[in-house]
Amino acid sequence: MSEPSCAARRPVIAVTSSAGTDYGVFALIWAGVRLAGGRAVRVTSRTRDVQPDAFDGLILAGGLNIHPDNYGRAVNPAARYDRGRDGLELEWAQAFWALKRPVLAICRGMQLLNVARGGAVNDILDEDLLRTLPSTPLGYMLYRKSVDIAPGTRLSELWGRTRARVNSLHRQAVAELGEGLRVSARGEHGEAQALEGPPGVLRMAVQFHPELMLHRRDMRVLFRALVDAARRCDGESPANASQTGL
Repeated sequence: MSEPSCAARRPVIAVTSSAGTDYGVFALIWAGVRLAGGRAVRVTSRTRDVQPDAFDGLILAGGLNIHPDNYGRAVNPAARYDRGRDGLELEWAQAFWALKRPVLAICRGMQLLNVARGGAVNDILDEDLLRTLPSTPLGYMLYRKSVDIAPGTRLSELWGRTRARVNSLHRQAVAELGEGLRVSARGEHGEAQALEGPPGVLRMAVQFHPELMLHRRDMRVLFRALVDAARRCDGESPANASQTGL
């Protein structure tokens, strides 16, 4: 039997997550990657004997706030942190950037990628703004806000428009941009809602949750862009065939 062509191969995508939790989030991301033609593998701070170069692409998923020690800010006593996950994701984000392999960062992941590139974030402390965010699973599914997409960015090319309704939910925001990143979308208060790297390798970050909106074609397109960028046509995939997903 002949080997599958590069177009038929399923790229293997690492998906970072908190150890012992976030299984539901991973399941949704797994579905998004699968629909796009890839295979998702969950990676946590407890994962052993797996290195970044074993994967074709990376998704930095949503989760808790990033600890301020990573970007020189004061600790928010009301926030929860996962230092083990911070360390894992900072290492992997930097490794994938150096390897020139594609990255899709979601919500917390956008902040993490920014910090990995030397940037900083601020906690959102405006009580009036925080009260507008949902607090139930159904609320997370239905919440929407408008964002303006910068013309000429990869996001505007993928979506073919400069305005969208999204479900941005995170309680941190970009304060200082990391090296090599630019803002590709902003919210109604001027806050960054999407980032991207230089032309070439796909490095895309969104403040919202496309995995919660897989019924929308524009959200599935983000996973498709990652998987297409991760598909290698040089006859060799770096991904270890023994790895398993969900």
